[in-house]
Amino acid sequence: MLYQVSPHDLTTFGLVTVVLAAIALIASYIPTSRVIRADPMLALAHTT
Repeated sequence: MLYQVSPHDLTTFGLVTVVLAAIALIASYIPTSRVIRADPMLALAHTT
């Protein structure tokens, strides 16, 4: 429950949406950048 925020306050809901999307992108980027740098043959060798 947000105090002093009306149900039609587009600025607040837009800002929250942008912030959550940015956090999701950053959380996805960090592991992806580690995977991109890994050697595929080394990764396949450890799956046996």
